[in-house]
Amino acid sequence: GFDARKYFYKVLDVWDWGWSDEWGSVPPWEVNEAALETLKEFPDKRLIIHYMQPHAPYAPIAYAFRDHKIIDSFALAELKRSIIAGYYKTHRNDIRENLYERSSKLLYTLTRPLAQLLPKWIPRQSLLWRLRKVFNIPPRTPEELFYRHFGIREIQLMYELNLRYALKYVNKIVRNFLNLDKSLRIVVTADHGELLGERGEVGHYVGHNLPKKYELKLREVPWFEVLEPIQNVTKWYGENPYALKFAKYFEIAERDLRTKKALKTRIQRVGRN
Repeated sequence: GFDARKYFYKVLDVWDWGWSDEWGSVPPWEVNEAALETLKEFPDKRLIIHYMQPHAPYAPIAYAFRDHKIIDSFALAELKRSIIAGYYKTHRNDIRENLYERSSKLLYTLTRPLAQLLPKWIPRQSLLWRLRKVFNIPPRTPEELFYRHFGIREIQLMYELNLRYALKYVNKIVRNFLNLDKSLRIVVTADHGELLGERGEVGHYVGHNLPKKYELKLREVPWFEVLEPIQNVTKWYGENPYALKFAKYFEIAERDLRTKKALKTRIQRVGRN
């Protein structure tokens, strides 16, 4: 596979220390802290700073799923281990998990050849997700998890809020960088697009099976050399109750996780003393 360390001066895996199980991702402030320290350490190097947001999960998992009848919603946030395993951990019972994993692989093995024969106008991924739900098989990806429990419009809204939340920290890091060196040239872009309900699909893993007009949505990405300030949620969405509700997930998650991290740091200091 591709080894970035062969091509870059240094690679920092922020998720080694910045991963949040409750969020199901690496929060943007962790990336900012690492980026600032790296720029100070290597002022003559160019940086590529990769935020996980707005990549799925589209909202802090442990908070977004509190109102849903899912066994142990916090267990759903254990993405670091479950992504490596290839499926979501939605149950604690190991025997049941193994049965679900085997049945999931069997369904995938049976449906993949059939999917290749289907014409491109049929949404293959969402069809597979529906089959997995019928057979009570746990979702394999963050996108599938959100697809099961939220409507398309809700996912679109969470995605947009997720992006705006990340851009708040992009805005902060840009200001901090320019305070250190006003001659820096900063570009904001993305590594891929995302389907958010087009032809019933959600995510970006379906690009090879898409008609060209949808495939372009995944290939075409923004390129900004000037960052606009983040706008207030109410200004963009009015009094939309869903927007206000989803926006709170990010604020509450940040408050809780920062408090948790600060407490952990204090405990470690006391332990060393």
